Amino acid sequence: MKKFRVLLLAVVVAVTMMAGSLSVFAADEVIPVKKTLNVANGVTTEQTFGFKLTQANAEEAPAGHVVAPKAVGDISTTVKVSTDGTGAKTVTGGFSQSDFSDLDVAGEYLFTLTETTADAITDGYGLDANTGGNTYYVQVLVKNGTEGLEYEYHMASNNFNAADADEDSGKKVTEAAFTNLFTEVAPLTVSKVVSNPEYADPDQEFTITVVFTRDSTGFNPASATITYNGETYDYGEEIELKLKAGESAELTNIPVGTTYVVSETAPTNYEEPVIEYSSGDKGLIETATNQEANTATVTNTLNDITITGVIMNILPFVMMIAIGGAAAAMYVASRRRKMAR
Repeated sequence: MKKFRVLLLAVVVAVTMMAGSLSVFAADEVIPVKKTLNVANGVTTEQTFGFKLTQANAEEAPAGHVVAPKAVGDISTTVKVSTDGTGAKTVTGGFSQSDFSDLDVAGEYLFTLTETTADAITDGYGLDANTGGNTYYVQVLVKNGTEGLEYEYHMASNNFNAADADEDSGKKVTEAAFTNLFTEVAPLTVSKVVSNPEYADPDQEFTITVVFTRDSTGFNPASATITYNGETYDYGEEIELKLKAGESAELTNIPVGTTYVVSETAPTNYEEPVIEYSSGDKGLIETATNQEANTATVTNTLNDITITGVIMNILPFVMMIAIGGAAAAMYVASRRRKMAR
């Protein structure tokens, strides 16, 4: 019985120690960073964003704050966002307690929290970093607890005074929110197919019309500079293509997420064209990294030819039978005349 009590005591002590340990590290992300990447429908990309906490010096600390005696370097972290083609994506990451290993002296530490991601824009497209230009103010309190150092943080949107009040000045926030915009362009290939070319005129040109519409999310440019055959077009403008059977046309510099409609009035002797889009039942300019994306195929079928008159490929046989019949008739007539004599 005594051994059992000793064992039970040991288990209780162990659980208590584990509980104390867990209480320190239970919330791994103690300063949450919410990153929203705005993209148009169809955009698939993966972007990594950088953030840092920069310690404020004593002169920057407002009244009522006493900066800890220890100076620490910048504390950095990253948040990765992967989009899936369905529009904007939001991911939450942040700074964990393991990032505070240099904060090993009790006291108050004041930091500004900013995004370090640089713009990556080429010809007006690419990553527009931290479109809101946000800066957050973080107060980290380090205390001497019974199980070692304990950490607590408060974060505000405008200054270090993270009051619980609703005033804009130093309004307390629960997360640091940052928003970025990513845009890109891609080409579109339109192809002409005649399903039964045996009787089709190979030099016949088909007139195809393409019209583009801006993405409904509003996360691609307000105006476009779509290029075809040396000309530039905007959303809503009709682009006319002249294609023969087996030919294709490429339109370039189209904002990803743009929707489009391909149409054609069937020429004389052709059935209504069948139009197939790579994106399914509608035209959608998808990410440029997918080589099989962004195609439209217009297929025409020549009406059936009605065969009339004598079938020419059996005419020689018909004529041979007719000649043979005539010869037989002449022979019979000749025999009858001889017998009559």
